[in-house]
Amino acid sequence: MYDSATGTARIYVNGTMAGTATGTAAPWKATGPLTIGRSRWNDRATDFWAGNIADVQVWNRVLFDDEITEMTDPRRVGGVGEWHMDSIGPGPEFDSSVYFHDLTFFGGAEIPPSGAGQTGTGLHLDGTTAYVATDGPVVNTNQSFTASAWVRLSDGSAAHTVLAQHGAAEDAFALRYAEGRWVFQARTADTATGGCVKAVSTAPATLNTWVHLVGVYDAGARKILLYVNGELAATTTFRNAWNATGALTLGRGTHAGAATDFWAGDLDEVRVYAGVVTDVTRIP
Repeated sequence: MYDSATGTARIYVNGTMAGTATGTAAPWKATGPLTIGRSRWNDRATDFWAGNIADVQVWNRVLFDDEITEMTDPRRVGGVGEWHMDSIGPGPEFDSSVYFHDLTFFGGAEIPPSGAGQTGTGLHLDGTTAYVATDGPVVNTNQSFTASAWVRLSDGSAAHTVLAQHGAAEDAFALRYAEGRWVFQARTADTATGGCVKAVSTAPATLNTWVHLVGVYDAGARKILLYVNGELAATTTFRNAWNATGALTLGRGTHAGAATDFWAGDLDEVRVYAGVVTDVTRIP
């Protein structure tokens, strides 16, 4: 962004100002074409871009900081999965995003006419065999993402997984319950012997009550964050992200290639975003 009133140029990265400079030379008016993917110096084309470019926009004015931040909000531009759990019966549940990541039901999973939803109807899972899954990956797990769900857990005696995206043997990430706490975890490799980094809530998990959970991976900051009912509950450093190409599964996890930690209770209003949602209280 260039502000002609102050003679100041600024650069913003992921919605945050990352650098600024004030020039002493008078600006001049370029009359040639706007070019995307290369620049020009000494009357020659140079610095060709290597990679992808999307959603290019240009304004004839200075933007406010909040306008720039809003442009990078994944709730506006990066929703890659959204399931309201309103298709009563044994499935499927249709994805309300534009990516058609519909959920297939397994093991007796169902959406009852009433009694299982935080808002309207919801998904009921028995903690033994029931789960639902997409037919492929929903988000690139080696890039920033946000995953949220309303959850109501009925059994605290064992570990249970809200949602996870599978690799060949392990989940790249999982939002779950374990040892009396809410957990957002990420694996350092797609092997059973790989490490597991966890953000664990300090306060005990509440059973038989609707709770809003959000897990965030911030690739730029190299950390994972766990939010419980809109409040930051835990954060920790995570440096070894990898991209899981398996299904996104609600209601179970995977360890050493085997299904584990089936959810016991209800899930509703599940959402996944490509990017970091900074204000999780605005996630429904």
